[in-house]
Amino acid sequence: MNSLDHRLADGSSRAGVLKVLRDRGDLMRVEDLAEAVSLSLSAVRFHLDRLIADGLVRTSKEPRQTPGRPRVMYQAVPAEAVDDGAAYRHLAILLADELAGRGGAVAGEAAGRTWARQVLGTQDWPTADGSGEGESSRVVPAPRSLAPGRAAPVGRRRAEMIESLPDCLPNLLRVLEDGGFAPQIVDGGWAVEIHRCPFADLMPHQSEVVCSVHKGLMEALPELAGTGECVRLDPAPEGSAPCVVHFVR
Repeated sequence: MNSLDHRLADGSSRAGVLKVLRDRGDLMRVEDLAEAVSLSLSAVRFHLDRLIADGLVRTSKEPRQTPGRPRVMYQAVPAEAVDDGAAYRHLAILLADELAGRGGAVAGEAAGRTWARQVLGTQDWPTADGSGEGESSRVVPAPRSLAPGRAAPVGRRRAEMIESLPDCLPNLLRVLEDGGFAPQIVDGGWAVEIHRCPFADLMPHQSEVVCSVHKGLMEALPELAGTGECVRLDPAPEGSAPCVVHFVR
């Protein structure tokens, strides 16, 4: 939850008032706000007072060409001015648009491969010969069939099953977990479902670029780790989930 969400956690009606102001973008009268959110004038004024105190809404006087007391108008403060996360999301959208304009999916895959090189260069990772320091080099994640609470094969059968896992599975899982992708092993360890996209805010704008960056990242991991395996990313059709990473046998 970002700082803006924390400020709005005490009332969905207040969040609704702010959303209408953000969507409109310009100055609004309290009467128009009340109609838009289906609340009483007193309730909307209460929420506006809290939003102003939190620095999320500002006021201005209504321009008048005739004598009389000008009305108070309300306008949302830009999200980037009050929430660092919103500023970074805006920057990410701009960069994704620029990447799409300069090379589309090809440029996205190249960026993903650069990402993979940076990730693998920051810490010790398991390699094809099992070398490398740290816990990740000594732990091979069990597939779903070996997860706690499930019947697990014993003896030689269990050893053979673990040895048959893709060599790059630990690398891939670590990257996905650290990156916030919420991975889940399926197909006995030969596929990984991705249940969360950390760049979901970019998807409505540049889904092709986002998916191509992920494709470059995941396909580069086995090559850079020296395991010699092939990885294929199958993005989920729009509106469905999850995406799936397959190790090609």
